[in-house]
Amino acid sequence: MNLLFEFLHHLPEEQKKLLEKMKPKGTTAEVFQCMREQANSGRFNRESILQVSGITNAHFDKITSELLQKCYAFLFDKNPYDLLLFLSKKGVYAKHYYKEQKKIQQHIFKSGDTAEKKKFLRACINHIHLNMPIALKDKQVLEELCRKYVQLHTGKEKVFAAQWALCRTTYHQIDLLFAASVIKDDPSAVLLNLQKLPPPHTLADSTIQFECYWVWIYYHVAVENFESAISLAEEATKQLSKQNSSETELNILRLNMKLAELYYFTNRFQDSYASLSNVFNARLAETLPEYGYCLTKYIQICCITNHLQDAQAQVEKVAGYYGVRLDETLPVRDAISFAKYYLFADEYKKAFHFIQLGFQKNPKAKYFQYEIELRNLQTACFFLSGEKPEAVQMCERHLKFLRSHGYSVKESNYPYFYVLTKAIYLRQTEGRQFNATEAEKWQRYQQGTYALYGKLLECMLGEK
Repeated sequence: MNLLFEFLHHLPEEQKKLLEKMKPKGTTAEVFQCMREQANSGRFNRESILQVSGITNAHFDKITSELLQKCYAFLFDKNPYDLLLFLSKKGVYAKHYYKEQKKIQQHIFKSGDTAEKKKFLRACINHIHLNMPIALKDKQVLEELCRKYVQLHTGKEKVFAAQWALCRTTYHQIDLLFAASVIKDDPSAVLLNLQKLPPPHTLADSTIQFECYWVWIYYHVAVENFESAISLAEEATKQLSKQNSSETELNILRLNMKLAELYYFTNRFQDSYASLSNVFNARLAETLPEYGYCLTKYIQICCITNHLQDAQAQVEKVAGYYGVRLDETLPVRDAISFAKYYLFADEYKKAFHFIQLGFQKNPKAKYFQYEIELRNLQTACFFLSGEKPEAVQMCERHLKFLRSHGYSVKESNYPYFYVLTKAIYLRQTEGRQFNATEAEKWQRYQQGTYALYGKLLECMLGEK
């Protein structure tokens, strides 16, 4: 696909209107007009532009490449940092981001200005780490950026740079293992990296101190050691409150967000809802680097605690942000959040739409945790919309999928969503009561990370 077409096609309306002021000339203007028309229609046709303009394929590629650069320069006033920040925040522009990042990096590294190199590399590391969903984070690029960043420092600054970079790469390592649901099986590789970091409370530098606490907290969340994560988050809040740094207020807000999430994991659902509501109402809320992730958890906790109007407001806000290109640009994580809200709101057609969209955006079950959630939601959607026999048939298929990945009823709680779905069906059709194991797992599905699906099971049982 042509990069200029993709850029124009996914561009928000506000920026599209700005580009109307851009006035290329001659054949370039002709190609630009055709590309804008095709981008608005959503259908790219190279041959029709070649016929209209009378140019060759090679000339077309040259013109569209130059036009893309002119669009970048026009919209972002030739500021590479603003451009890369924009591209990093929209998943559909991941290809654009990595291509431009490489090009700009080559230009900056020719200048010989060490301070500018440091600034650029740190910005790019943050773009990938903070703005991109896991599916779009390029591990090799991130590690190479971190390596170059550390090399630019000397003395004590190099120690701090190495610690900061190690926090970033280790966080990504946890991300990948967590998403694949394998980190609990063997956390040794992560621990080896974490143990290279100094104890966070011994650090004087507020930035490094926060980063060390943050990655350790994430590790404990990933291995489901939630009480340790809570203790660390509380300790971090206390330590950072002593720091006099421009980052302190935002970092403490991030820790409050993490505590709210941890309350959710430890069954303190109302506390989690109240804390997340406070975070969203805070002065710096929309500057949170994890704002999208926080939003996901907030929608979930609103569904669990039956604050559906709050969930609806956030779903509508996100939908408004993506606009007319919602389906094309919505990340899989948000598609799952939308599906959850619409299931609890009894809007099953909309829920089904976003479940299907989620599957499209997670091809071949690339991210296992997303796949589990989507299969759970699909089963619940069929059951709640009245297609109960079909939902029960799905259960067998999903159980087989889990067994093929090593998650049988003996080793995991995952299969019990489908076991309980079938048990609910038998209870409703034959009057059969839950057996002891099913009753035990029913209680497990009212707790922590399983609670949202426990609430869905309640809806399926008719206890909503």
